[in-house]
Amino acid sequence: MDRAPAQDKDSQKRRKKSQESTSGHATDMEEEELELFHVVQEDLRHKSTVGWQNAVKVLNSAYQHIDRPESQAFLDDAFQKIISIMLDQHASKIGSFEKSCVTQCLSLAVPLVIAQMKAGKYFQTLPVLTMIFSKKKTFYKDLRTSAMIGSYWNKVPGSPEVRAQCIEAFCEMKGFHLLLSTLELLMQNHREGDELEAAMDSEDIRILLQALLEFRTSVPETICTKISVLIMTYFTKISDSVLKKESSDAVGTVIGIIRRLVDAGIVPSEAINALWLDITERYVESTSLPLRLFGLEQINQIVNCARASRAFPPRYFVRNAGTAAVNGVYTLKANSTTKNTCPYAQLDPHRKGRGSSPELIAESVQENGDEDRTRLDYILSAWVVEKKILEEIFGDRIHREIVSRSALLVKFLAESNKLDTHSIDVIWQSCIQKDQTLVHEIHNLLIATVPFLSNELLLHLVESIHASLLQNLEKNEPFPELISFLQRLATNSPSFLMERNVNVTTAILQLLWSIQMHCSIANIRLSRSLRDFFQEGLRSEYGEPLRKAFLSECIEGIKKSCSLSSSVPDSAPSPTSTLIPPAPSSSSSVTSSTSAELSSKNSTASKSLELLKFLIDSYRVDQALVVESLNSEHGLVSLLFDELATFVARSTDKQSPSYRTAIGHRLELIHYIHVKSPKLELSIPQIERLWQVLSSSPAEREFCLIFFNQTSMRSGAAPGASTVGGSISSAFNLDVCFYVFKELLCKQTDFRTLGCMGYKCFNTYFVGLNAQHKLMQQTEESLETGTLNLLGMDALWRIAFEAPLEVAEMATRELLRVYERSSNEITHIGESESDESVKDFLARVFKQLSTVEDSTPDSLKLVQQCSSLLAGLVSSARKKQNFVPHGLSGRGAYFTIKVIAQRIPSSNTSGAGVSATAASNHDNAVRTMQASAYSNQTLWQFRKQIEKLVGHPMQQTKILSSGSAITGDQKTLADLQITESSELRVLMFNSVVQRSSSSVMDQDQVMTSTGKDSPASPSSSSIKHHPGLVIARDASYFGIMFRVLDIVEGHPVHELLWAFLKQIPTSEELLNRVSNIGATETSDGDVNMSSPRTTWAMEEASLIGRRC
Repeated sequence: MDRAPAQDKDSQKRRKKSQESTSGHATDMEEEELELFHVVQEDLRHKSTVGWQNAVKVLNSAYQHIDRPESQAFLDDAFQKIISIMLDQHASKIGSFEKSCVTQCLSLAVPLVIAQMKAGKYFQTLPVLTMIFSKKKTFYKDLRTSAMIGSYWNKVPGSPEVRAQCIEAFCEMKGFHLLLSTLELLMQNHREGDELEAAMDSEDIRILLQALLEFRTSVPETICTKISVLIMTYFTKISDSVLKKESSDAVGTVIGIIRRLVDAGIVPSEAINALWLDITERYVESTSLPLRLFGLEQINQIVNCARASRAFPPRYFVRNAGTAAVNGVYTLKANSTTKNTCPYAQLDPHRKGRGSSPELIAESVQENGDEDRTRLDYILSAWVVEKKILEEIFGDRIHREIVSRSALLVKFLAESNKLDTHSIDVIWQSCIQKDQTLVHEIHNLLIATVPFLSNELLLHLVESIHASLLQNLEKNEPFPELISFLQRLATNSPSFLMERNVNVTTAILQLLWSIQMHCSIANIRLSRSLRDFFQEGLRSEYGEPLRKAFLSECIEGIKKSCSLSSSVPDSAPSPTSTLIPPAPSSSSSVTSSTSAELSSKNSTASKSLELLKFLIDSYRVDQALVVESLNSEHGLVSLLFDELATFVARSTDKQSPSYRTAIGHRLELIHYIHVKSPKLELSIPQIERLWQVLSSSPAEREFCLIFFNQTSMRSGAAPGASTVGGSISSAFNLDVCFYVFKELLCKQTDFRTLGCMGYKCFNTYFVGLNAQHKLMQQTEESLETGTLNLLGMDALWRIAFEAPLEVAEMATRELLRVYERSSNEITHIGESESDESVKDFLARVFKQLSTVEDSTPDSLKLVQQCSSLLAGLVSSARKKQNFVPHGLSGRGAYFTIKVIAQRIPSSNTSGAGVSATAASNHDNAVRTMQASAYSNQTLWQFRKQIEKLVGHPMQQTKILSSGSAITGDQKTLADLQITESSELRVLMFNSVVQRSSSSVMDQDQVMTSTGKDSPASPSSSSIKHHPGLVIARDASYFGIMFRVLDIVEGHPVHELLWAFLKQIPTSEELLNRVSNIGATETSDGDVNMSSPRTTWAMEEASLIGRRC
């Protein structure tokens, strides 16, 4: 850098000397100079190199004798090669002498170029000039080796100042003036038929323009303007084949440099705007997709420039900023010229501040009088219309990338009010029957443009969408893309679209209404945004008249449904299908027309019912008043019942899913109407009519019961939940509830076909109504009446015995819950009341068991239910009572246990005991023995067995298992997890072993039981009311069970009933019979050893033998 001024001075001196030498007459060339020409040419030809001094000398000689033919021939052959070799040198890798030679060569090259251009040799000269001006040449660039990668400061600087000196010298010699003349000559030759592209290249033009931009202050503005215009004109004149070969990046850079000259005020924009558009048009109309994309990029740049040329918008609309302090309308201040301040004042802020993406919408500038036709925005808009650019973008050659890059142009045209209805039609028609990805891009473009459309254009767009919908319906084609577009539009601009004017709001609501009428309401519900968008429009000031009209249309549709009496297939839409009217039958023209008409009316009726609820929900407040008004004006409640009856009567395929869906929708609407208005209550005649209408099949009856269940629950209560008092909704008064339960549920319901949902309805009424009368509360009145007087008790028992298995199990659990609760509540009244409750339960069950005569499926199901009821009753009561089940009184499996006995000596406190201790050393030895036991043997019985085995009192022994003492004399070995693999250690003490109080109590209880020869001795007289003991005391129960066991032998229910027999205590009466089994014989002298009664008796005999 320190040598730069000196080098600059030297170059100026050399340039001055060369000019002086050429100002005189050309002298004759010497032989040495000619020889030097020859040497340099030979070196270049054979070695591709040139000497440093030779290069300087030869260029100097050629410059001094520029007019000589020898010099011209030499320059034509070697000039470009020498300059190329010089520029390929690294400034940091050559010495100062070599660098000086390079600098001298470049300094001589500039006047040589000027001279050659004057001589008309621009084909040979322009390449040399672009090499000298190119920043990318090695001599100018900084050097970074591989070792320097990653370090910004580790670099060797180049010599860019030499390039700057050359450009400056070129400007001083008026080189750009000469360049302008050369370009004009080339353009003239092109018009005469010469090939223009042979001399020009977009990359060369970029290099020349970059030099002009850097030294624009040294060149007159007129020259800059003319050069820019000529270059832009060049790109409009070359052929299409050459245009495809040109680098679009280089062309874009050239245009960008010219735009920088325009922005700098050097070149007027009016001079290049039209040429810029012509170049863009050529690229947009190209058959190559990359070139078309480049053309769209140029359009976007033109749009940005056009926006800068427009006046400020009079107002800005800000939405979705997240706060009311920012949302609103910003109006342009009058006479606002202050810089660095916002020229807008905020007015009329909205209250809404929702959304994640704020929107800034500029109001279009309304021109007063004639527009300025020289402004770029006007030129661009006129060009788009004249050249049919939108037709080119959205026509037959449409492409997804083209559409995505055209969004800025369409949005600009909308902002400038330059779009018309034809443009909207072109854009919308381009997305019909196209690829999904392309349709998605077009929708993105429309969604971004909609906020800027005028009311007239927006209305036209909505009408076009509506027309497309009707066309799809006529062709029986789905329209998912249309629904998707509306959903996205509703998400982006919900309230803004509804606040335009009455015509726009009306068109949008009519479009959404048509979609809802021809598309399943379940599909619409999948998009909450579209549903909310529709409701938002209905709630707007422009939507109220339409909402009333839609309600009237729904009422008329329901009335038309009531008038249909012909049997046609149900056309209620399924939740996942788009409703398309079915094609008419081809049997006859009259039949086909009638079937199609009735099917269409059925469809209208179904949609009317579905949308009636939707319209009522659209009212923010006073929904009850709306329902009451519809009922008073049209008799809505009676109308819904009439429509339901008519629909059921005319439907033939009542097993189809669509029929069940339609019935569910109708009952849901009836329920919804009565929930919305507290003044509307279902009466007994209406309930009877509904009961009669839905009576042809179990499925219909189930729907009716579900309806009763839902209408009996208050808002917020889960259907089917066992609620208590206060669960009955205002849809029914108390008298109607009692009627429904007593007359319909208990008396007229076929429990054999009752489903789970139907039982939930019964259970809701059973619990709710009994709680309403305080029959399950702990009051004196309820306790006196007892459990047997509960409402619906007989019906609950019938469900448990007659209903399908799953429903019967639910009823069984409810019965057990009722009896268990009642048993807890009436225990303190007296023993007789509790005993009556148990006897009532047992009497009902054994009455059903006594009816079993064979092993049919119904009989087997009845036995299964009775077994479950008995087992549940006994198991529930066992939680509070204590007895030994019969199943645990048997021996169980025998096994052998290893017993290790060890005597524990007492502590010696006197010398007299020494001889005694010595005498007993033999007795203190550890002994290993084996004992036979069985799993159901109690620990107390096992202690007695060990006492005999070891010969030591059991009060002075302690039994250890796994190192821990085992206690609980009443527990069995199975309960204590003692098996054949167990090893027990018996410790024998000389004194009584102290045990816990519970163990002593258990032992005493067992001893008492053994002494009385009974399995258990109750500690209280209340134990005799336990269901197991009640059954054990009544031999008739055993007779019924033994008879049933004989009938169902070989079936799974046999095991259930036999397992229950093992859960109850041993019958003393049967035990006595077993005791006298040898004295008394059967009437025929034989005993049936395979009957259940004999098996039971053998188990009793086993028990007696064990106790003996």
